[in-house]
Amino acid sequence: MIIAGIVCYHPQTSLLKKSLDSIAGNVSSIVVIDNGSDNVEEISDCCQSYPNVKLIKNEKNEGIAKALNQIFQHADEMGGDYVLCLDQDSIMPEGMVQTYKKVLRDYSDKERIGILCPRIHDRATNRTWPAVPDGAEVSKTERCITSGSLNSLPAWKEVGGFDEYLFIDEVDHDYSFRIIQNGYAILLCTDVVIDHQIGNTVIRHLFGKTIYVRNHNAFRKYYMVRNMIYVGKKHYGRVRVRDVGHAVLFTLKTIIYESDKRNKLKACFKGMADGCKHNHGENIKV
Repeated sequence: MIIAGIVCYHPQTSLLKKSLDSIAGNVSSIVVIDNGSDNVEEISDCCQSYPNVKLIKNEKNEGIAKALNQIFQHADEMGGDYVLCLDQDSIMPEGMVQTYKKVLRDYSDKERIGILCPRIHDRATNRTWPAVPDGAEVSKTERCITSGSLNSLPAWKEVGGFDEYLFIDEVDHDYSFRIIQNGYAILLCTDVVIDHQIGNTVIRHLFGKTIYVRNHNAFRKYYMVRNMIYVGKKHYGRVRVRDVGHAVLFTLKTIIYESDKRNKLKACFKGMADGCKHNHGENIKV
């Protein structure tokens, strides 16, 4: 049985309704977690239009990782086998669930499947990724984003769920790492493409190279930088030069191309410091 899950944080309810319309008839139930949105009553009104939607209201923003764990826990209590994760503005492409079910039938005896995932079409850049071999129905991948992914509940239990310490950003990549580490496969379903937008992306060009400027706020910049260093440290037992290098380049791109430079620079520097010095499970005050 497939249970869908959506995490909401100040969503446009018109887009949320489109997302629910696209999925409601394709899964057994939908669990919606609201992370302390100001428009929670509008969200509640929207969800009440669907008989198979369960809305859970968090009093404050608990982070994407905790909200995902709440979804998976409720799905497990409902007797689900898989959780289909969608963003609050994700529109499920037609035939997505049917394709996922076919892949499960065809490949479950060949692979220990932890996650099925789609290709991503970035609305802001008109780019679809990753590239895949021609004619391949599925392709193994090492990581995927949460939106559009179909996740095995037994695998979620085995790997210990999503790391709530991360709060937001790199949550999906950390989970992907642990899925593979525990002997599961992540299969990219090449015929499934889901629309997704990362931040408020603007394209810039420098010396003939295309640069994608995401324009996240300072709050997100902190977690992006902290977690890109911290996740590498968590899994490899040390702060890696490559991760610090990525954080430095990310910070440079931010201060060159984005507004609110002072606050974002402070957030990036604090993220680098905290990512390097803190160990798994320690609390950090932002």
